[in-house]
This record gives sequence, structure tokens and C-alpha cells, in this order.
Amino acid sequence: MDMIEKVKFKHLASIVDGKPDMPAIMTEVFGYKNNWLGKRLLFVRKFKQAHNLIKKIEKVDPTKIGLQVGCKIKKPSHIDNITFRAMMEIQALLNSKKDKPIIELMAELVCIACYSENNNGPYDSTKPKFQRFKQRVMNSPMLDILGLYNWIDNAVEQSRLSWEKRFFSVEVDDPDYAQAGGDRMNQFNVITTIKALCQDFNCSYDEAWQMSYAISQTNSYSKATAAHIQDQMRQLKESAMRRDRGQQ
Repeated sequence: MDMIEKVKFKHLASIVDGKPDMPAIMTEVFGYKNNWLGKRLLFVRKFKQAHNLIKKIEKVDPTKIGLQVGCKIKKPSHIDNITFRAMMEIQALLNSKKDKPIIELMAELVCIACYSENNNGPYDSTKPKFQRFKQRVMNSPMLDILGLYNWIDNAVEQSRLSWEKRFFSVEVDDPDYAQAGGDRMNQFNVITTIKALCQDFNCSYDEAWQMSYAISQTNSYSKATAAHIQDQMRQLKESAMRRDRGQQ
């Protein structure tokens, strides 16, 4: 086995910071025991092995790591299958990614996206269960988590582009609304979506948060499509009325 496969994701934080945790890598990756025999006979060899491994890790391009066979952290079958609350937290996290150390951001993104696939019960990132799952992620193989992070990052972007394309196709052009500052309502998109889910599905606030992102977006898309059809009908009727007046 390539020793790089035994490196845990938590080890990467110190390497990225330029201050590798040599004792942790020597003991947890290479099995060094800090006893009398180890200090006398193995310390130098294990130190060199750890040093060489760190140099190898530093040459790895993390963006090129794909999903790993045998990864024990299960990913969602589709990113849109995660809860509405989880997707909102992911979007907020990605919008403020510069505010967090990269390793912490990666671990949190994987935890949010993969939590429901690996844990029973409702998604809630404020609970101790979520923190325990985060520890599991940090103690997972480095390559596994890098692969998951890259898949999630790409999947979220593809989801965003896909839904933007759909909503753009049914966008109703209203110059008066735009001129009046209608875009200010965008800041209420989340709460508007939650209220719509509660009303349309006769569910509670908490239940709405736990609905899949796919359902929330499809529900909004359905409403947008209906509004677009009504606007098209209005234009057809107005056109017909103008045509009739012109023939009189």
C-alpha cells in the first residue's frame, strides 16, 4: 500500500500550514512508538519516512483527486437530494470561503453534504451528532475526503447552473417591477421558499427545512412556470385585442 493512502485528512491541516505534525504522522501513519526501543532504534528511520511522505504530499494536486474506491463516507446520489437546510448552509459556506482555513472549509462542506447519507434523523449542524460526524471525516483518509470535496464542489456548481437555466427560461420580464427595485426582494428568497413549502405541502417550519433541495426548487420552478404561462396568455390576449381593434 502507498503510505499516502494512510494519511488522514486531519494531518493535511498542519502540512498546508507549513508546519507538519511530524509526531502524529510518525505514530499514526508509520506506527512509530515513542518508547525506549523506538527512540533508540527507529526514530531516525521513521522521521525520514515521515519527511519523505510529507514532500510527496506537497506535490499532490488536490483538485485532481477523484472519488476513491472503498471510501466509507457515503455521498448523496445527487447533490439536490440533500435537505433544503443543508444546501442553504453549503451556499453560505461557499460564499464566505475566504473566511475559513481551507481544510476546515473542506471538512465542513463534506459533513454538510454527506451527513444525511451517513446518519439517521433530521439534518441539524448545531447538534453534537454533527460534530461527531465531523471528527469521523477528519479521521478519514486524506484522499477520500479530497475526492468527496471535489465531487461536492463540482456538483453544487452544476446544480446552480442547471436551476439558473430552468428559471431563466420562465423568467417574466417586468420593467416596472425592476425599476421599482424589485430585486431587493431577493434577500428574502429563503424565507419565502420556506413559507411556500409550509403552505403548499401543509407542513411545519421544521419539516420544510428537512425537505430535499430538489423538492423546494421544483416547487418554486412550478410556480415560476405558471406565472410565465399566465404572462404569455396575457400578451396573447392583448395582441388579439389590438389586432381586433385594428380590423374594426
